Amino acid sequence: ARSTGHEVMKIYVDDTSSLEESGLGTVDASDAREIEQLIRRLDASLANQHKKLKSLLIVGGDSVIPFHRLGNPADDDDAELLSDWPYAAEDGAPLIAKFCVGRLPDSNGGELEVLLKLVETAIHHHQEAAFGDRGATSTTWLNPIRRLFGSGQTKLTSVGYSADIWAEASLAVFEAIGDAEDLRMSPPLTDYDFLSTYERIPTLGYFNLHGFRGSPYWYGHGESDHGTPFASCGSDAASRV
Repeated sequence: ARSTGHEVMKIYVDDTSSLEESGLGTVDASDAREIEQLIRRLDASLANQHKKLKSLLIVGGDSVIPFHRLGNPADDDDAELLSDWPYAAEDGAPLIAKFCVGRLPDSNGGELEVLLKLVETAIHHHQEAAFGDRGATSTTWLNPIRRLFGSGQTKLTSVGYSADIWAEASLAVFEAIGDAEDLRMSPPLTDYDFLSTYERIPTLGYFNLHGFRGSPYWYGHGESDHGTPFASCGSDAASRV
């Protein structure tokens, strides 16, 4: 990321040495709210230096940096929603994000090999997308950062696929990565329609469909409560990414 002119910081929320340069103290690594406040103090510290926090990458699973537990407004079996969104949310405006936030999770057992495999897979994906048959260079691992900041050479493409009943909410989210005409709805779209149109999923994909615990299938949802259409098999879409 340094080659794009952006500074990279690595911090450990419970390690004094990684925080003291920014004048910050450690927090309880098991408390999502304390970590959220630490990130806000870091953002304020950078602002005092005429800098800006543009993205946050969390490395590790829930046992390393906990997800926020959010109430679930939907009428389903999930009592709470696990989310990293509040880490990037505007203070006092929880639905507005100040910067991008992502996570590379580990496995339930905390095996390092799983995390390293995720990193290697991400590098490989971005190398292929950016260079195609032109081969890789020693800086191709920077492409995810370049894409985030819009300094890459490859034009981003995107597609969205949503249950029709959630069209308005999905559009509000999808507009951050694509044009309204690239957001498809089910119904009327079916799995055959979608997979026939997209032999390969574009660079960025947004999916907001029904799913059921233990099932690989996604379903659409129209105004009627009956006849929920089969939208896609999640593994089919994933295999085309």
